[in-house]
Amino acid sequence: MFVRAAVRAARPLARSQKQLFAVRAMSQHAPADASLWDRMGGEPVFRKMVPDIVDMHTSDPLTKNYFGEGKFQNDGARDHVIERVFTFFSAGVGGPYDYEGSDMVSAHAGMKITAPAFHGLLNHVMVQMERHQAGGHEEREEVLGILCLSLIHI
Repeated sequence: MFVRAAVRAARPLARSQKQLFAVRAMSQHAPADASLWDRMGGEPVFRKMVPDIVDMHTSDPLTKNYFGEGKFQNDGARDHVIERVFTFFSAGVGGPYDYEGSDMVSAHAGMKITAPAFHGLLNHVMVQMERHQAGGHEEREEVLGILCLSLIHI
């Protein structure tokens, strides 16, 4: 049931690129036909925003038990997680950095991420996008759709 709701939330991605560009408002960072990475502010914004996202992940009671050194057979050190999230974001939104971490299934194997925890993770990203002025409403909707689609793989 939660997966169906997540996929419904991702419907904005199902629109064609032409439709997306036609309805997308001009971002403060880049023209409407630029990559999502650029519309969100590119590397300067992501380098500041991602550590704040990770800090929320590791301090929120809904999500903090999924993070930490040695948990779930991963490094878990803060700097390592920040770099993985940074490159994951870059690869997912048209940035210049490749994600070289494990695939989503392997990376999240055994975690049994609950619906409330996943909701918390999504909220952290949305809050920090707003705080860091990483794009506007349309960019948040697009990122939310991408993240909801990733739920299918974890």
